[in-house]
Amino acid sequence: MKKNVFLMLAVATMSQAEEAKEGPVIAATPAIPGSEIYLFDINNKGEIPELLNGKNITHSAGYDSQPRFGKKGKMIYYTKFRNGQTDIYQYDIKKDLNQAYMVTPESEYSPTPIPGKKGLSVIQVDAQGDQYLVKLNNKKDQQAERHSDLKPVGYHNWVQNDGLHLWTFVLNTTGGGDLYHQGKNKKVTKIEENIGRSFITDKNHTALYYVDKKTKPWQIKTRKSKKGKATKVMDLIAGSEDFTLDSKGRFWTGQGQNLFVSTNKKHWTLIKQFTDPKQGDISRITTNPKGNQIAVVMQEATGENTTE
Repeated sequence: MKKNVFLMLAVATMSQAEEAKEGPVIAATPAIPGSEIYLFDINNKGEIPELLNGKNITHSAGYDSQPRFGKKGKMIYYTKFRNGQTDIYQYDIKKDLNQAYMVTPESEYSPTPIPGKKGLSVIQVDAQGDQYLVKLNNKKDQQAERHSDLKPVGYHNWVQNDGLHLWTFVLNTTGGGDLYHQGKNKKVTKIEENIGRSFITDKNHTALYYVDKKTKPWQIKTRKSKKGKATKVMDLIAGSEDFTLDSKGRFWTGQGQNLFVSTNKKHWTLIKQFTDPKQGDISRITTNPKGNQIAVVMQEATGENTTE
């Protein structure tokens, strides 16, 4: 059976209000709440986008989360947790079909398409419980290749279109995460402390967007290189941690069962309130390359909680 540590799932999951009241989250093996992934079309005809044709694409008890669209927007890759194991699954949007992407003896999380390369990069937990960034290739020879010895990695994303320039969230000793950079030579450079788990790039993969948790309220910031300074984009809504940036330059975030969008990097506009009793709080969001579909992860309000 695969060894699941779930350190990264324990990190940075509290809201700003909760963290201020209860203190920092300490990395541990927590109860993993069940969650579902919902897919919506985005109507872009008006000044404010509208969500249409929503459907549950995972519809099964247990943890289904961390979705990312493929480069062409035809697939959604996500993490599935069942019976003490985690694997990367894929959902074919046209066929309405879920299946395993690649099964290994280890546990994998955070599937991320690699710009300019085939396959996915993931966080993999080895037999000792260490978390590394690994590249998966589900074509032909079923390869799994460790990118570097940097650990323990929680989240990541790539800039530039060569699969060589990497930003990572590395777990620290206080239960949070710090921002690190690796370039072509894979040299590790620590850039900033106490950041959020959202690692987002623009549509051309030229800049990284992330949450600075040293500010009050927390702020979305951006960096273009390890030597450049961080630039503030906008404040994040209190009670929010995750956000995304779509190809049309709009920011999205969730707060409880409410979904917000910002079209001007100044104000958040509420565009959807989820009232279905089967749908809990929003935890993750991501959009497709065309900016006309969005995947929203919501907790199973009436589902079972799963523990290791």
